[in-house]
Amino acid sequence: MDALKKKKSTTKGQLTRLCQQMETVVKSKVLDIKNLAKLRAIMTDYHRYRDVFEELTTEILNLADETDSGYAALEKKCLDELDLVNDTVHSYEAEIEEFQQVIAGEKQRESIVASTSTSPNNLFRVDNTFTPKLEEIKVPKFNGEILNFPNFKGLYENLVHNKGCS
Repeated sequence: MDALKKKKSTTKGQLTRLCQQMETVVKSKVLDIKNLAKLRAIMTDYHRYRDVFEELTTEILNLADETDSGYAALEKKCLDELDLVNDTVHSYEAEIEEFQQVIAGEKQRESIVASTSTSPNNLFRVDNTFTPKLEEIKVPKFNGEILNFPNFKGLYENLVHNKGCS
């Protein structure tokens, strides 16, 4: 029983270490494929250790004497720890899902663009060095008719001078 408790404690330490790694990536507030891959790898390890933790907890409870006066406290402690581990998994899975949605462009750009605000709504910073390549737009030629010039000028300014992407 002591060996199982020691192994469970070691596994709990591994889960804590993985939580710290996850927090480091999330707090970096950089949304990119590299960090998403890190988060997925950490979650894979977390799931693996969580399964081991759950198996060890079950073994400890199965070996414990239910008639022992300390069994109820042991059972409560074990179940509380399992709940915490599972809640953590769900929390990080939600973070990863949000991370994926932001990267995939499913959220509005305004919610993820870096700003000088310290609002808690600014969860992530986007690397704005990426400029999407849009389909080339044909600029119409002015036909010389003075009445059409204001329309041509407005269209030309919007397509050429005021463009936001290259």
